[in-house]
Amino acid sequence: MSNWKTYKYSPKKSGNSFKNATTPIVLLIVFIGFIFLAYVGITAFIKNLDEIGITQQKPSIKPRIENIQPPLLSNIPKYTKEKSITIEGYSVEKATITLYKNGKEVEKMETNDDGEFKFENINLDSGDNEFYATSSANDRTSIPSSKLLITVDTEKPELSVNSPEPGAEVTANSEDELVTVSGTTEPDVELTVNGRIASINESGDFSVSINVKEGTNKVTAEATDPAGNKTKEEFEFIVKFNNN
Repeated sequence: MSNWKTYKYSPKKSGNSFKNATTPIVLLIVFIGFIFLAYVGITAFIKNLDEIGITQQKPSIKPRIENIQPPLLSNIPKYTKEKSITIEGYSVEKATITLYKNGKEVEKMETNDDGEFKFENINLDSGDNEFYATSSANDRTSIPSSKLLITVDTEKPELSVNSPEPGAEVTANSEDELVTVSGTTEPDVELTVNGRIASINESGDFSVSINVKEGTNKVTAEATDPAGNKTKEEFEFIVKFNNN
């Protein structure tokens, strides 16, 4: 009798193995589904926000605003010795013109049918006075006009004739009959000596030749600054001709 034992194959149930194998797949599917739903939800939320934003940002329809040009002011002198000034110009008809001096409102007036206006007897301060104006019409106001600057100067310019001296005797060439008058003044003045315009350098020095006669001659020098202030110097001197 053989010693071999006969074994009957009997397969074991593999339920636990199947369960262990499918669990990760199910979790992966659930995770992917969650991501998809989250993406769809976020996309819909952002779209809704965009639609709300577009609705809120729609510009309101406004009527067209017509630009109002600033008034044009006529030129005024840069310097004056006066205490008041007239400022005039033009804008659109029936506009209200507001005049400002050194940043402060000084006067208002309405333009005439031709758009013209004139501010008279506007007081000036010592030193610099800066003017500008605005136009107003239909509840709208223009930007400021170009600025005008005027400086009040009431001091007379300095003037000194150094040669010849008053009462001095001067020898001149009888053929030329000319004597040079020289001195100092301010560089920006207009200077005349016996009616002749004298040249002035940056330091205020000047010289000019004048016609003379033998005997007593008179010198009249007059300096006028840009504000209109004048200084005059007059004196006499003696001329002796050199006949050699």
